[in-house]
Amino acid sequence: MNNAGPPEQERTDISAKMIAGRVLTQDGAALANVRIFATASRLFPADGQSGPATIPERYESSTDPTGNYVFRNLPDGEYTVRTGAYPGYKSSWITVRAGVRYADLVLEEQRTAHIRGQVLSDEGYPLEGVVVLPVLLGQGSVNTDGNGRYRLPVAISESTRSAMVRFQLPGFNEETVQVSIAQSQSGQEVSADVVMTAVREWTAVTGTVTSSEGSVLSDRQIRLWPIGHNRTYSAVTDGEGRFLFPAVEAGQNYRLQVTGAPHHQDHDARVRITVDDSNFPIIVDPYEFGKVSGQMVNRDGVPVPNFHLSLRHSGASSPAAIVSSDPSGNFLVDTAPAGELIFASESTPSILVRGIKLRQGDALDVPLVLDWGSHEIRGLVLDRYGNPAPASKIVLKWSHEQDGIRSSSTRRTAADAQGNFLFSQIGPGAHRLEVHAPGYRAVTLDHDPGRDGYELLVRLN
Repeated sequence: MNNAGPPEQERTDISAKMIAGRVLTQDGAALANVRIFATASRLFPADGQSGPATIPERYESSTDPTGNYVFRNLPDGEYTVRTGAYPGYKSSWITVRAGVRYADLVLEEQRTAHIRGQVLSDEGYPLEGVVVLPVLLGQGSVNTDGNGRYRLPVAISESTRSAMVRFQLPGFNEETVQVSIAQSQSGQEVSADVVMTAVREWTAVTGTVTSSEGSVLSDRQIRLWPIGHNRTYSAVTDGEGRFLFPAVEAGQNYRLQVTGAPHHQDHDARVRITVDDSNFPIIVDPYEFGKVSGQMVNRDGVPVPNFHLSLRHSGASSPAAIVSSDPSGNFLVDTAPAGELIFASESTPSILVRGIKLRQGDALDVPLVLDWGSHEIRGLVLDRYGNPAPASKIVLKWSHEQDGIRSSSTRRTAADAQGNFLFSQIGPGAHRLEVHAPGYRAVTLDHDPGRDGYELLVRLN
């Protein structure tokens, strides 16, 4: 069996700051000369530093003749890896932790369908200049003509069953329509006529964000969602805690959210905005704090050194801190928000630890059991006739529970045309493998790399 990924001397060092993978078609064929971009979404503190690292510009690589790519010498952190434009295929992306060698990207063949129709006002006259655009990022928009008509090209793939399309025109409520696409084939025409309702009243929405202790809160993210609509208004509080949305439709119900982390709780409320009632002073409560310390270990109690997880209160939308283990796996958080805590990664491998409850002023000492180590699984997928088979979706799951603390992990990759796949940096214990291959029923297997070995054979039904 051929092993995917970089040479062996790089594989054995799980702390290597690199990301590697392959770019494959859904049939498992390798794609050469595909441009790959890696952009840091979150960097971890360097050794000896207490704060987060500076996020650099994006990195660029490309696939070799066997479809492999690699980024070397990356700052420790989590990265969004994305393919550039490649003729005939839809771009793909994945968010991974530095050190992952199985960041495989599967590209779907891309075709073009056309959605056409007419846009009318609620009074029945055609609307010119309406911006018509797919919700999916990276696709172009068109404008309606003098008769309110449009023809929008939409990139589709084999799995496409529908497309979400937005219609935007100043003075009218935005409309979002889901258009069914019966056959994923190039050249098909689909009709979608739309009626847009004029906005009757506009108003400016203002407010302030302050702590219940009396201090103003600057640089807080404010979001306003019209209930029943897809659009979102965003603002940030200034140095005096004030925010402004200059033009919002009046007479509607909205969801108003303030992000308070790391020191204050989130605020989330349903409000009705009218011309006479559009100012919202918001008071948020500070967190109460305690201390959390312990050790990051794998299932066998072996320390996991120099590892990083975000710490978030279960009721918060953003992390309160980045928690890092030292060379012995130990960690300490002096000011952790009281309540139920969540430790998590925000990339592949997806690691989640829940069930830790901290009371104000308490000092907890807890182990964080993680699925991380030097094990790997090198797999081969065979069809019912014993021939190598590609699989566009392979998922590896793990879970552990001890004293009410629940840990889990999820990893994803794909098998190439020779049926090969790889997972690395795996901890000890039983893992569940799910294999999804086109034309076959999903296969589920349990495998413990420490007990059953690193080689795994998967037979499709």
